[in-house]
Amino acid sequence: MREFILPLPPAQEKPDKPCLSETNPVIPEQSAHFHRWSITWLPVELLLKITGYLPLKDACNLALVSRRMHTVLNEYGLFEVVRYYGNLSKNEQMFYRDLSITNQPLIHHLRTSTIQVIAGQSYCTDDLPAICAYHADHLRNETINAISLKFVLLNSFGREDNISHYFLNENHSQLLINDRHSSQYSIWTVGSDGYWSMEFTLKVRCFFDSFNSIDRYLGDTFFLPVDPPPSERLVFKTYGAKDVLLSIIHRDGKGLWETQQMTVAELFPDAGNEQRIDVTTLSYQVSPDGKSLIYSEDSPWRQILSRELNGQWTIKGDCPQGYTYFSPDSNHIAIDIDEYIVFFRKQKDGCWLDNGALKFSMYTTALTKKGIDIEDTGGFDSIAFSPDSQHFAACFNYAGEDSDDMEIHLEDFFVVVFSLGDNGRWSETIRITKHQPHPVQCISLEVTFSPDSRYLVVHSEDNFDIWHLTDNNAWIAEIKDHDYFQKSGRVLPNSMVTFNVDSSVFVLFQEGSAMVWQLDGAGVWHCQHNFIYTCDRRGNRRYENSAVLTAQKLSPDGHSIICTDDRGRLDIRVQKEDGEWVQQTPDPDLRLCKPVFNHGGYLLAGLDVNNKSCLVVLGINPNGIWQEKGRLQAEGCIDSFKFSPCGHSIQVTSIDGDQKILSFWQIEREPDRQQRMYLPSSREADQE
Repeated sequence: MREFILPLPPAQEKPDKPCLSETNPVIPEQSAHFHRWSITWLPVELLLKITGYLPLKDACNLALVSRRMHTVLNEYGLFEVVRYYGNLSKNEQMFYRDLSITNQPLIHHLRTSTIQVIAGQSYCTDDLPAICAYHADHLRNETINAISLKFVLLNSFGREDNISHYFLNENHSQLLINDRHSSQYSIWTVGSDGYWSMEFTLKVRCFFDSFNSIDRYLGDTFFLPVDPPPSERLVFKTYGAKDVLLSIIHRDGKGLWETQQMTVAELFPDAGNEQRIDVTTLSYQVSPDGKSLIYSEDSPWRQILSRELNGQWTIKGDCPQGYTYFSPDSNHIAIDIDEYIVFFRKQKDGCWLDNGALKFSMYTTALTKKGIDIEDTGGFDSIAFSPDSQHFAACFNYAGEDSDDMEIHLEDFFVVVFSLGDNGRWSETIRITKHQPHPVQCISLEVTFSPDSRYLVVHSEDNFDIWHLTDNNAWIAEIKDHDYFQKSGRVLPNSMVTFNVDSSVFVLFQEGSAMVWQLDGAGVWHCQHNFIYTCDRRGNRRYENSAVLTAQKLSPDGHSIICTDDRGRLDIRVQKEDGEWVQQTPDPDLRLCKPVFNHGGYLLAGLDVNNKSCLVVLGINPNGIWQEKGRLQAEGCIDSFKFSPCGHSIQVTSIDGDQKILSFWQIEREPDRQQRMYLPSSREADQE
């Protein structure tokens, strides 16, 4: 393997493993001991109250005291919670860990649950991920058995204020609103009852182009630009060296908001005391975890701001200009600069250090032999980190033009995959070449990692590969150069690959055709289903002449696929209990666009093509049939919408005249049926 990264300090320690083990999901490792005779004959109510104060691993250890204790806790549902959580993929366990962070409405639903074990164990912070997962499974069953859904408006923003931009974190727990009408930024927090309350405001005179200034889950850090000093010529919006340029608003451990302001001189220490900044030349980029901020003025280099242990933000590194990609864990940065990809790594002390560079010239021997100037080809065209941040792929799919503006045609295009070693170095693990029968200027060549980062699908215009990561960190081709099931004499459109959440199913979409691949019990990929769906086949169609944009979605659980054409007609495919895929059409007259699944994959919302203020929500019934469950009527024309990750609410953005309306709706279920539909939610269930 080729290594190209400079030596680094020792790698960062990996986070502790979850307290619930996948290999032993019933009785986790013992960590507390109980005297048999002291608690064996306590009343059941008191035993369960004691259990509520214990982490699940200690509660399971309590069950070892006696058969009676084991019986009591088994009837309580303790082992079912542990077993369900332990059987989830690591990716799903991480999802519920993040979901439980500062999510007051969800915690309220847990503590008021009618399921005794959910309500009882929801007060132990260590248990929240497992309890959230178990609650989500019960919520799924309640929704499937519900005869209908109602949507109750909790909050609406935009009538009394004027929303220019807003940012909502992924947990739907923190909201930042730019209000031009009141000339202020406001920070809102959702309470346990689902209603939003304003916690912080910052008055401003000028509104600049907003940047993503809210961290992903916690929502406890905001980066806001500060008004320029008064001037007769505000149009230039300039700052002097001593002027405050940036406010960093952070919520401390006590829930209080504190502000740190940084001047031009602090943000650009090398510029000198006479430095003046024009706000129109500033750019910002926030890491996914909200703990790093890349910013720059119109210069070749950018600064990286990070938070010290004492809570103060300071410059912890610099990096060159270029297309910038943060790794999902926010510990790595890749910057695409022409024929280079430069890497930076976050150290334990928060400093960002140069971690080496990938040179495109290392892969252009064949090109230089043909007399092609590599500067004309432009280098790699796209890069992607794996979800676990341990791998990344760089694609070369466009040859470009030479100095005389003539197209460069090549026969070989390629993907290079790198992995992060224990020593902190990136090393090439595989190079995948796609040879063309005739020289061309470009091809459609993309890569898609599975959510667990164990699989890689490399898909081009006419074939695709499936690669598997072995235990010794090597990529092995399971399927190579597999043809699509539908052939065409013309150039095929770009392909798209979508995985389900546990990486056991993926669908490869092309315009008008789809292939469903699934892992069997032996861990081998098989094409389980392929089908053709209705779409506009006029090639490069003019979307302005179409009613709606087409869409293709795989449900997160991997058991439903929805395709909509340019008229909003639905084509739904559902996997039955025996593995067979069948076609469904809930209502032939129903026309939807912009379909969105909830995280569990049992609800589907779409915008009514004939009534843009109406959101239609479909759900699966106990027989595995998709049917309409309810309708949400919003103010104005709906622009976007999204289910909350916990499944209890939906957020809608609509436009009414010149006003942007942001509304939050609680989903209420009208119970009807008690039977439980068999809908496998894990790979193990598929294999039974």
